[in-house]
Amino acid sequence: MKIVGVAGSVRKNSNTEILVKKALKAAESLGEVETEFISLAEKKVEFCRACFNCWRELGKCVIEDDVPKILEKLCKSDGMIFGSPVYYGTISAKLKALMDRCVSILLPPKPVTSFEWDKLKNMPLTSKLRNKVGGAVVVGGFRGGGHEYALSAIHHFFMINDMFVVVDGGIRTYEIHPHFGATALGIRKGEVLKDEFGVKLAESVGLRVAEATKIVKAGLGLMKP
Repeated sequence: MKIVGVAGSVRKNSNTEILVKKALKAAESLGEVETEFISLAEKKVEFCRACFNCWRELGKCVIEDDVPKILEKLCKSDGMIFGSPVYYGTISAKLKALMDRCVSILLPPKPVTSFEWDKLKNMPLTSKLRNKVGGAVVVGGFRGGGHEYALSAIHHFFMINDMFVVVDGGIRTYEIHPHFGATALGIRKGEVLKDEFGVKLAESVGLRVAEATKIVKAGLGLMKP
């Protein structure tokens, strides 16, 4: 079973990277869980051009950057943890750009030859991330700065791709109970480690992603003929 963590910060060794790694380590503690960490900081992630070549030639994106390899890793995973810094009350532009590029894995059953609305409106779309489990962690500099809005942006991405969204994990106490996902504080590099509560929230999300992924994977196995 494999869980991939994606840190959407533009800074290397950022607070976001620390938080995602904490969540992945917690996921590993459940046993029989392989993890992989991906930082977008030094990755080339261009914006989607909405050319829809990926629908004309199923899955083929015309942009040459690091995104196809990242999406391949996500598609091969069983679950994922996305992390982002809170910028202007939401996720980073780089993480949003990666999400937008996922149109290349949200595909029709056959190549599209016409983009007339009458021919598109009833066309089914299936995501290659369907039935995978997703959890979110975010870190910002100030309380009330948009943490929960950033979490919602990640959750909405998971939902659009027909994934299972989880938040709460094995650390369940009155204080540590992340109803919407993990939120943490930190501005300077490494400062998030001072937010012990935020770190525990991230670990809780990591545990729950691993737990739910095991459950979903077992259930999908029962459905196979």
